[in-house]
Amino acid sequence: MLKRPIVPLAKRPGHVPTLPGLKARELVKAEGLPNPRLHKNELKHLERLAMQKESVAKTVPALSPGDCWHIVSNGSWDYWRLIPLIIERHGPASRLTASTWVMSRRNVDELCKLMQAGQIGHLDLVVGEHFKNTAGAPYATLVHGLAAFPGRWRMFSVQTHAKIAVVESEGYCIVVEGSANWTANPRIENNIIAWDAHLGSFHKSWISELLEGTDGTK
Repeated sequence: MLKRPIVPLAKRPGHVPTLPGLKARELVKAEGLPNPRLHKNELKHLERLAMQKESVAKTVPALSPGDCWHIVSNGSWDYWRLIPLIIERHGPASRLTASTWVMSRRNVDELCKLMQAGQIGHLDLVVGEHFKNTAGAPYATLVHGLAAFPGRWRMFSVQTHAKIAVVESEGYCIVVEGSANWTANPRIENNIIAWDAHLGSFHKSWISELLEGTDGTK
């Protein structure tokens, strides 16, 4: 059996241990070189996102007041994709009122970008305590991102598993109900999407009760 040579640790100040075949000067850090850095190629994510946008646009028909569509998805797009689609088709939302159990980091980032761009004026959001207590990075990213928009959002964590979104502005009120969270949904999910102001008021009422007295997170 071959044994690797044992390389002793340096014992004297300034002494650089050598490895077989290497000279001591080759182990000394070169001066003036830049620090190590990392670049992640996002092409795969952007390609997947483009395919999801195309798929959800083909699946979900154009809506008119009073329409109510029942949808069973096949994992080709995520539930969150309905929110940007509604805004793209009907214009910026003055308010988004929503409930989800958990969120993915990418959807958190996109939500904050929509807030930054003025595509969502105000956000009322209920999330599950599971999300707050176990999804440290996405939850912290959400709180930190929303902090840039004081007075434009309220959020409450509670024992919820409801998935609701009310997207509204002066000219429309569209409600989305479904089985999926604002995460990746690579499986069969069901959704209802309806242009219904009365249904929107129904969901906004109980979510507002949870958020009453909050002007940030709770």
